[in-house]
Amino acid sequence: MPNIVIILADDLGWADLSCYGSTFHETPHLDELAREGMRFTQGYAAHSYCSPTRAALLTGRDPARLKITDYIPSNNKSGKYLPARINKELPLAEVTLAEILRDAGYATWHVGKWHLGHGEKFLPEKQGFDINIAGNQSGAPASFFWPYGNDDPRRRNAYHGAPVPGLVEGGKKGEHLCDRIAGEAIGLIEKHDKSKPFFLYLPFYDVHTPIQAKPELIQKYKDKAEKLGLPTPDEAKHFREGKTAQGSGLRDHLVFQCNPTYAAMVETMDDNVGRLMAALNKLKLAKNTLVIFTSDNGGLNQHNFGRTPVTSNAPLRAGKGWLYEGGVREPWIVRLPGVTKPGSICDQPIIATDVSPTVLAACNLPAKPDLHLDGKNILPLLKGSPKPIHKSIQWHFPHYGNTGSGPCSSIRMGDWKLIEWYENDSVELFNLATDMGETTDLAAKYPNKTEELKKRLSVWREQVDANMLRPKPTSPAPAHPRPDSPPTIKQQEDFSATANVHVEKLDNDAGYRIHAAEGKAGFALKKLARPLQGKLTFKFHCSTPAGHEFPKRWVNGFLTISEGTDPSGHIHIGAFFGGQKKLTVVEGPLTPNTPHSQPMTKNVTPLAFTVHLDLAANEIILEEISGARLKANLKRPITQITHIGYSALDAVTEFSHWKAAE
Repeated sequence: MPNIVIILADDLGWADLSCYGSTFHETPHLDELAREGMRFTQGYAAHSYCSPTRAALLTGRDPARLKITDYIPSNNKSGKYLPARINKELPLAEVTLAEILRDAGYATWHVGKWHLGHGEKFLPEKQGFDINIAGNQSGAPASFFWPYGNDDPRRRNAYHGAPVPGLVEGGKKGEHLCDRIAGEAIGLIEKHDKSKPFFLYLPFYDVHTPIQAKPELIQKYKDKAEKLGLPTPDEAKHFREGKTAQGSGLRDHLVFQCNPTYAAMVETMDDNVGRLMAALNKLKLAKNTLVIFTSDNGGLNQHNFGRTPVTSNAPLRAGKGWLYEGGVREPWIVRLPGVTKPGSICDQPIIATDVSPTVLAACNLPAKPDLHLDGKNILPLLKGSPKPIHKSIQWHFPHYGNTGSGPCSSIRMGDWKLIEWYENDSVELFNLATDMGETTDLAAKYPNKTEELKKRLSVWREQVDANMLRPKPTSPAPAHPRPDSPPTIKQQEDFSATANVHVEKLDNDAGYRIHAAEGKAGFALKKLARPLQGKLTFKFHCSTPAGHEFPKRWVNGFLTISEGTDPSGHIHIGAFFGGQKKLTVVEGPLTPNTPHSQPMTKNVTPLAFTVHLDLAANEIILEEISGARLKANLKRPITQITHIGYSALDAVTEFSHWKAAE
């Protein structure tokens, strides 16, 4: 079986390599890789931000299906609407490419940026990798130079700009992160038993911010810019992207590449790709190694938060964070000796979700269509087939981006591409064959094609169960709200009626762990042998298991009583105890918005509750052992209790058995 090397650049734009047209950046090693393999002109990231593409690449599933539709943890910015909820880690239930290859006998190594979950439970070691070097929750390093931010431990838990872990020992002043990461990867290959295949996932932190490079290379590109007569990035010509009805802010974008520091970073990354390829050649492994090189999203091409603009994606429109081509079209180079014709070029669209099924096909391992629901095997293209493998490609961004874009979805089918904007329920239609820069909106000229793509996009969102924008209390419903359908009720464990939950029994019969579906309210109810009436008292306690604490997910737990199983008749009695801390009684479907609430100050769990019910008086008194107390008078009478159990909203909660008290 072949060795597998996947190199993922960070924020590298489609036009940033010499072999993709850059006349300022110098990338001889990646140009050589393209000459030895196949270069794709229309290869895509699965998203316009990093975390979603990384998750899609490793699972073969679209970010919308994974509920990771923004970088983790998202800026959570709102506009006319609230953004969609997201998973703040790659769920452990997902089966990654690393897990499949490890089970097939591969050594599996992660070296570089992870950005798919906070805490040890969600690191690469828990997702199929035997070894993790330098990967944590952070979306960017604190510094690209040793000691990589480890001299400031206060930032250890930051989602952005955290110290890079595990690289202090053996480093020295002036060492650049890309050099070190490539060196660590080469070291693993050199020490590895050649009788066993390996999977190296090498997601560079380069060329993400902070834009930092080796001084000598910066000077090289300053001299080159001066020789070419180029202005500084701050002085260079810009254009303004964004519309107030569509974007969350206007930004000035670079028209051409002229940033010496960024060019130096690109060269350093290219040098280290060259080092890795040289090591494979030296160890006589190159002929039996599949190499894939691409990027997670488009280049950062704008004045952003007061920073000097970084690159230009021209002739493509926009950049990182946008669903225009500059935000999602990427360099894509694949070398598979004996399969790819040296120097070949493919113009068919492919996307990051195609990586996992393609790797399995290259390794002669069984396909996993039940797992890789959104990816396609591109081996036919690598062998020279001219036939497209995708009928359509979709992207989903129900958020307000930190680079200016407003919430939208997009679809490409053939040469046609449609972008649907949610703020004002508008669309744009482009023909990429004649207008790759997306300068001319053809929606009004071709209404039938516009409607066809819009309907196909809507159907796709339903198929992947995409999370959508949420209305604010003061705003109208979004143009495309997620439809509310009655939950499917089924038996599970000891419960006769459950919906939107997975139930686990705790050890030693201590109670139950309730996993509510992401973004949904779930419940698990037992039918009582005989109905309960009159005055009743119950005791229970609940807590949040490790790895599911706020702010990763909502934190809450409720005892649920009802006369029947219809959610409209449920009464939820418990508390929210994460970002907001309040005793709560909810009538009907579980929601955080209720008139029955009382703030509490307790900051630790488990919470121990006593519930006093007087059904005849329609009264509930909820007490927590710390002293917090809530009295609620029900709007709708309940004459008897036929079912009792537990509920949670977008949370994982552990409950004790409820007990009736005198």
